[in-house]
Parts: sequence; C-alpha cells; structure tokens
Amino acid sequence: MPSVVPSTDGKVLTSDGTDWISEAIPTLNQNTTGTAAGLSATLAIASGGTGQTTLAAASIPTYTSTNIFTNKSTTPRVLTFTTDATPEVDSDDYDVVTITGQAAAITDVDMVGTAEVNFQKLIFRIKDDGAAIAITWGDDFEDAGKALPTTTVISKLLTVGFIYNTVTSKWGCVAVANET
Repeated sequence: MPSVVPSTDGKVLTSDGTDWISEAIPTLNQNTTGTAAGLSATLAIASGGTGQTTLAAASIPTYTSTNIFTNKSTTPRVLTFTTDATPEVDSDDYDVVTITGQAAAITDVDMVGTAEVNFQKLIFRIKDDGAAIAITWGDDFEDAGKALPTTTVISKLLTVGFIYNTVTSKWGCVAVANET
C-alpha cells in the first residue's frame, strides 16, 4: 500500500513499500481533479452569487452568507475580575463577566462596546468577599422585565442576564438569580 509523509523540504515523500520518492505537492485549482501517490482528490468550488462557497457537497460559511449551524458549540468570551468598584466591560470582546470576590461597592458598570447588536446577550456573575456589596449599574442598563439587583447576598453567587435593545441603546435586565 502506498504511503505519503511530509518532507522537510516542503514536498511529500511517497513510498511504494520499497523506495521513497520526494515529490512536489500537487496544486488543485477550481473544478480540478488531481491524483498524488495513488490518492485521488476532487476539489469543486462554486459560488452561487450569495458569497456562499461549497466544497464538494459541504457548505462553507462566509462573512456574508446565511448558514444554520447544527450540533455546534460556542465558547463564551469571559472577562474575569476579582474586585473592581467601576468594572469596564467591552461588549465587543466579552459575552460573560465574572467577578469572583467583590470587596467594594460597585458604583458604576461602564460598558465601552461600540458594536452592540439587537438581542446581543451579556451575563454577569458576581460573588462578594463575605459581605453584602451594593451595586449601581449605571446608565447603560435598564429594567427589561426584571429589576436590576442593587446588592449581593452574602457569599452567594449572583447571576444577572441582559439583552441589548437597539431602540433604547441599553442592556435590558431579563434575569436575576441568587445562589441558594
């Protein structure tokens, strides 16, 4: 059975079981079929005018295409503080904020993102350092069905969920949960 392994000179080494031969890696262009070392490869790239590209029968998402992802996971972008009286959060870079040992009253949560989108989600998890801590959320936040929490419960994790509203240009509080 033929074997193919990478070479140190940018080529591939192929073997028929007896001898090894150094060969250039074949270049495959659009709608081209190529054969290398007895292995057959077909590359068919086509665009339907929507910016979406297909490779064989697979759909490859592009910046402008609309695709449905099934059975895929998204890793949240997490910003972590130990304690901060005026936490600054860039919603362009983070989806989740974790404060692990808040030791001072939070006097303002400053949102500095510039590319928020309607229905964008943001979750805060705040745990105090053993004393109840006051929270003032600031002008970037509003009640959107749940009142903004104003204090932590001693040594309990507080989780607060927000959804961005482009009509009000604010993060609307939609969920508040205290650890039991």
